[in-house]
Amino acid sequence: MIHIFAVRVFIRVADRLSLGLAAKELSVFNAAVTRSIAYLEQRLRTRLLYRTTRGVSLTKAGLHYLDGYGWIVEELDCLDASALAADRTAVGAPRIVATDALSPQAISTLVAGSQHPILKCIST
Repeated sequence: MIHIFAVRVFIRVADRLSLGLAAKELSVFNAAVTRSIAYLEQRLRTRLLYRTTRGVSLTKAGLHYLDGYGWIVEELDCLDASALAADRTAVGAPRIVATDALSPQAISTLVAGSQHPILKCIST
């Protein structure tokens, strides 16, 4: 879990070429960004970024790491999004419970004319 977060932080820093901007966009403290990069560099035993007072640039190892991990994180994001979408998709036949005061024709008219997304799906 820590590793994936650190990789996401690294990718954001590499995209923005700024530790501060990456921290702001990820809604974390600057120290969390610095620690994440340090964690990756320590784990890999190489520098991924050159840091100066003017900004950040990627080392050759950093470029290689970004190329290797960039698409993997995109795939993880797509998998997360598809899992969320699958969880929100209605499954099964809908049931409508109403009093005897509403006839089946009145209910079908209400459902057919509805702007609610779920009821629109039912009427089609």
